[in-house]
Amino acid sequence: MATYTITLNDNSKNNKALLTYLQQLGVRIQKIGQKRTTGLQKSLEDIDAGRVYEAKDMDDLIAQLKA
Repeated sequence: MATYTITLNDNSKNNKALLTYLQQLGVRIQKIGQKRTTGLQKSLEDIDAGRVYEAKDMDDLIAQLKA
């Protein structure tokens, strides 16, 4: 048995009809929710990717931004 992945918009009538048709054919459908990232998760990803900056004070930060 082969496995296929299809991405559909839930709001479309045609896509809902397609899902209904596939279910009638006996196709097993697995809905996978979207990955929701919190602000903390995004921050940790930024740290891992090296998208962080350090400054001693506000003047140092402004100097880094101008450079």
